[in-house]
Amino acid sequence: KVKSFVVGCGLVRRRQRWRAVAATNMNASSSRSHGVFQIRLVRVPLDAHGQELLRDPQYAHACKLNIVDLAGSERASRTNNQGARLREAGGINKSLSVLSACIKALRSNQSNEAVVERVPFNDSKLTKLFQSFFQGYG
Repeated sequence: KVKSFVVGCGLVRRRQRWRAVAATNMNASSSRSHGVFQIRLVRVPLDAHGQELLRDPQYAHACKLNIVDLAGSERASRTNNQGARLREAGGINKSLSVLSACIKALRSNQSNEAVVERVPFNDSKLTKLFQSFFQGYG
């Protein structure tokens, strides 16, 4: 549990060091992974004396905030990636493609209720992670 802004910022800085980057022909420090920072905020009021937290769940309010840094898609022919870099680029491109397909299917389902299109949430870890948000339960 993070109880202050300063501690939260420290966590973000520490996690930034884990971010995967590598040089390609197109970019000296290309992101090789997506970054997701999830924040769950819970507001719980104090009692009438302002001393104790009210433990009754009916008074608690919670919300989630996601900050996402998506790695960019790449054309293998332009970056000349090989081996591990080529596999990374393929994974990045696949997850972005699945994200696009989910958004397209959701939009189609909203505009045409007669024909419900399958939304491919399970085709990518990224879209599986955000499935509840896409479905309105975020």
